Amino acid sequence: MNGTIQHLVDDLMALPLATRALLAEKLVESVDGYADMDIQRAWRAEITRRVEEYESGDVTTLAAEAVAHDLRNVLDETRRVSS
Repeated sequence: MNGTIQHLVDDLMALPLATRALLAEKLVESVDGYADMDIQRAWRAEITRRVEEYESGDVTTLAAEAVAHDLRNVLDETRRVSS
């Protein structure tokens, strides 16, 4: 990172959290949709592969409730260990 960008980052990091969050949102919006063509092709291929796996029955799915339950258990255990 060059000095000018680092100075800008330092100044922006000094802003209040809510202001930084708004700025981050605006920055993300400004690049939304930007992607290198190779990246776009790779994502399309990955999406196609996953859909084909799902439709062919090669993968199993879980109910959202089960995933949320398991995630809560993992988070609870992580909190116990780190306390």
